[in-house]
Amino acid sequence: DMKSMDIGIPQLTRAILRKLFGSEDDFNFATTGISLQHNGEEIILRLEAKIVTPQDFEAQVYMFGLKGASGMNPCPICENCIGIPREYFGDESGFVHVYSSQYEKFKMRTQQRMKDTIESIKRVAESGDAKALDEIEVATGIVYSEDGLLFDDWTLELLGFPDCVYMDTTHCMFGGGSIGQFTINAFVQTLVTSQTISVAVTDLDAFCDKVRVPHRHARLPKTWFADRINLRPGTNLKGFASETHSAAELLDMFIQVVIKPQGILQDEIEALECLCDVFLLLRRADAGGARMAFKKLQRHHELVMKLWPDTAKPKLHYSMHCILMWSILEILINCSGAESEHKLPKRIMHTAYNKCCQTAMQYWMRG
Repeated sequence: DMKSMDIGIPQLTRAILRKLFGSEDDFNFATTGISLQHNGEEIILRLEAKIVTPQDFEAQVYMFGLKGASGMNPCPICENCIGIPREYFGDESGFVHVYSSQYEKFKMRTQQRMKDTIESIKRVAESGDAKALDEIEVATGIVYSEDGLLFDDWTLELLGFPDCVYMDTTHCMFGGGSIGQFTINAFVQTLVTSQTISVAVTDLDAFCDKVRVPHRHARLPKTWFADRINLRPGTNLKGFASETHSAAELLDMFIQVVIKPQGILQDEIEALECLCDVFLLLRRADAGGARMAFKKLQRHHELVMKLWPDTAKPKLHYSMHCILMWSILEILINCSGAESEHKLPKRIMHTAYNKCCQTAMQYWMRG
């Protein structure tokens, strides 16, 4: 029981890493390796640690001890990213707002730069000056913790922080509060309030109900748009990641058939088309698709800031890092498989009021 032992995920992770890669006794992945038998021959499999952490940003904050949105720099990967003040700015100061679509202005933190930053935080912590410690934590976006992952020299070296931070496409682009959900919601708001065309959310539901959806896509309920679209400004729709995928493609189809021939809402249409292109490239997950996805994502970002600035969230910036990591590793990793397991427990808990957690878990364990 982690609570009774007064330890958290960072401490548990550090203990596991030390056991797998730091042990000098009986077992070490990198040195002793694992003995495997193949066709009567013994093969020693040794693994070199290359750690990446695909997870939502809240988990990154918890695992590595980051300030997140409450720090001046909300991004652990960028050196010159600024999130406070919240108001967007664009200048040549060398600092770049987290909402900026000028991706080329962001400077990536190096591992050595991170080590120097950690040492600076350690020195301030050792001085006992609480005010100075709070200031450097806010400025760097890193929270001091004596037993944290980043403040153990061996673990910091093994992780290669911040190169190990892998922003997840599912959480940033498809899931709850993602750029996909904000963009789709904003586009539908534009449609239903436009003076140049008369469209209601029920029209979208009627159109989608006539479309046969392939098996690999989630089929939306008949009143999905009416139920899930939020017409308050600056809000996002409510739905699962798989539904966001389907909604984007069905909405794109509606645009091609109904809206685009009229020659209206051209910027809004381009914003949604860029999003759909990124979704398609992510689904294909070809190594060569990362460059095109990066270009489309940047254009989408520019249009969001032009058309719907009230929907801008740090996930716009984190999505850039999703594509950059895909390009660097030449393999796309995401949490879609694990996140899809949330559907059944959530649906059970909507109707199970007596011991709902236990009931949902039992249904989930049955598969």
